[in-house]
Amino acid sequence: MLTRKVVVGDQRGIHLTPAVKIAEKALEFQSVIMIRAEGKHVDAKQMFALLGLKALPGTEAELEADGIDEEEAIEALTEVLRKCWNASDL
Repeated sequence: MLTRKVVVGDQRGIHLTPAVKIAEKALEFQSVIMIRAEGKHVDAKQMFALLGLKALPGTEAELEADGIDEEEAIEALTEVLRKCWNASDL
């Protein structure tokens, strides 16, 4: 299992657009991918669970990946969490 701390980069935190992008990216991997933030621990492949984090901009989130492609998953999800998103990115 790998873990990495990442600061939420979007200026509105994890709202609908980044939640969709995070879940879509996580679904590309076989590993189990979890995100811990604001005292909650959720499956990164579940968009509605991600919205439930209510992670604000600048929140430090911890990514966890466990599986055969965990390194690639951590790298990819780190990039997605650090990015700022617009509705037009969907």
